[in-house]
Amino acid sequence: MLHPDWVIGIDPGSKGVIGVINADKTYTKLINLEPMTEQDIAHAFKKLGTLQNAVAYLEKVGAMPGQGVTSMFNFGKNYGFLRGQLVANGIPFYDVSPQVWQRGVGMGKSYGSKALRKKAAKQQAEQWFPVMKFTQETADGMLIAVYGHRQHYPVK
Repeated sequence: MLHPDWVIGIDPGSKGVIGVINADKTYTKLINLEPMTEQDIAHAFKKLGTLQNAVAYLEKVGAMPGQGVTSMFNFGKNYGFLRGQLVANGIPFYDVSPQVWQRGVGMGKSYGSKALRKKAAKQQAEQWFPVMKFTQETADGMLIAVYGHRQHYPVK
């Protein structure tokens, strides 16, 4: 597997986030997608496309029990738009399910509720990146990037 200089993790949810880390984990960045327009997001991806030797991991999820038709439609729209931005900017990427990336960063157990899982993700992200500020909405994007980093630079 190649050794990228940059790993990008993308949470395409309604409060989507992009996490970016470099190979030696000395540079990190969070890009909050929620307040951005599609044009703003496209511009952000153009900047990401200038990163030399980058790879992205995009969370891919399906319908969940009890989720409404409108929210699933919006999630699919977000996912497709973000995937299109990766393709348009020449950033190679992998789809990764929540179960796979969560297990890959040490969160493989059941938490009983989405709120408890989000809280655990925030705590996990803060442990790895103590100087960064995370919310329960922003942690997943960075943890997906950590998962991707571990695929290319396994922990020994």
